[in-house]
Amino acid sequence: MKIAAQLKLGSLLTGLALGIAVVLAAINLNQLKKDFDQYSDARHTAVELVRIKVNMLTLSRLDVMQPDIVAQLDRYEQTVLQSSNTLKLPSPKQEQFKQLLSQRWQNYLQQFRSAAKIAETSPEDALSIPEQIYRNDLSPLLGDLDQLIQAEDQRASEAEQVFAHRVNMTLWWVLIPIVLAGILIIACSQLFARRLQNSLQQMGVIAQGLQAGDLTMRMPEGRDELGELGCAMNQFLLKLMQVLSQAKTAAQHTRKDAVHITDLANQAARNMVEQSARVGEISHATHEMTDTVHYVGELAQAASIAASQAKAATREADQAGSTTVINLQALSVHFTSVENAMNELGSSFGKIVSVSGTIKDIAEQTNLLALNAAIEAARAGEHGRGFAVVADEVRKLAQSTSDSTRTIAAILEGTRQSTEQTGKAVQAAGQYLSACNRDGEIVAEALNRIHGISEMVSEKMNAIATTVEEQSRSASSINQQLSDIAQGLNQTSQGSNSITNDMRQLQDVANQLDRSMASLKTA
Repeated sequence: MKIAAQLKLGSLLTGLALGIAVVLAAINLNQLKKDFDQYSDARHTAVELVRIKVNMLTLSRLDVMQPDIVAQLDRYEQTVLQSSNTLKLPSPKQEQFKQLLSQRWQNYLQQFRSAAKIAETSPEDALSIPEQIYRNDLSPLLGDLDQLIQAEDQRASEAEQVFAHRVNMTLWWVLIPIVLAGILIIACSQLFARRLQNSLQQMGVIAQGLQAGDLTMRMPEGRDELGELGCAMNQFLLKLMQVLSQAKTAAQHTRKDAVHITDLANQAARNMVEQSARVGEISHATHEMTDTVHYVGELAQAASIAASQAKAATREADQAGSTTVINLQALSVHFTSVENAMNELGSSFGKIVSVSGTIKDIAEQTNLLALNAAIEAARAGEHGRGFAVVADEVRKLAQSTSDSTRTIAAILEGTRQSTEQTGKAVQAAGQYLSACNRDGEIVAEALNRIHGISEMVSEKMNAIATTVEEQSRSASSINQQLSDIAQGLNQTSQGSNSITNDMRQLQDVANQLDRSMASLKTA
């Protein structure tokens, strides 16, 4: 039987045993729950009956003369009713209890309420009613309650005993199947482990022999998984022996081929080194030529840039010179206009000075006339006093006008002198501007000639730079081709070295394979 089938059989037996244990446990637990519910109901009913009895006794001790006696009766009636609704008595006793409440208890409450009403009008008569109705109605009811309480206590004790017995039985009904299932599982496991251990011990001994290099040993075969594994291992060992024999033959041929390839690779590597050295010398010379061409190109390019800058500078200087000549000519015209204006201004100052002299004479004559008028007014006495005041004011005004006229004349004289000096300076500046105008024309002509020469130099330097650039590209192309050749030689040399190393490793592997094959026993 295979290991998987043995495991399935063990699992089936284990599941069956556990299923039986679970079913028995469920049955007993269900019955145990019913027994516990009966015990709980009996105990609850007994407690509620005691609570009802306590409420009835408390009600019987109430004073009928209390003002809130009716409210207390209602509260106790509701409490007893709520407790009675939660009772779980057997059916005959439940009907008996309801009949007691509907007859004796309701009669007692009705007579107690009547006593409370009587107490409002005749307190003496009401005091004897509670004791009388207690003997007639409540005392027999309490006796019946005591019997019910004793019966429920007895029922709770019996239910408790049944519950305890059920618990003991449940333990046995659960533990016995579990113990039997455990014994069955252990027995199956021990049997399976013993068979598996024997097979593994045999395979371990053979594995140690294989580890020691004895490939002639074979695994035990059988119908289970370990037997199938042994059969597969035996087939693998047979194929392995065939492969090792072929590998031994191939290793011998490989060693011979590796030695021959190594010699060829070494010779190719030496040739590559010599060719690489020669290409390096050619590349070095080409690099030097390229550097020289680059340097000449840089100089030609710098000269071309300098010529272009000189050309641009002469063009700007030519434009500035032409603009300067035009500005000098315009400035000369302006200076001529200024000179004429200064001459006209001097004539105008002369006319203003003449008018100021006339005003001064008039002011002096007015002063004399005012003085004479003041003298005549003094002679006239009291009648000429107002005229004297006016004459005095006129005299003061004439005196002020004379003073202002003298001040204006002095200012005009200073201005006229300044105008004459400015006119002379403008004439001198005009002469200098004429000289500058002639010099500007000479400079413009010189700049035109320099501009033409700069254009010629710039064209020549551009041609030189273009030629040098073409030579530089040709030299760079040659350098690139030499670099590619050198790189190819280096890669070829590295490949030869790699082939040499690989062949050496292949020889080492072949030698190691021979040593390994020598340690294996194949026949």
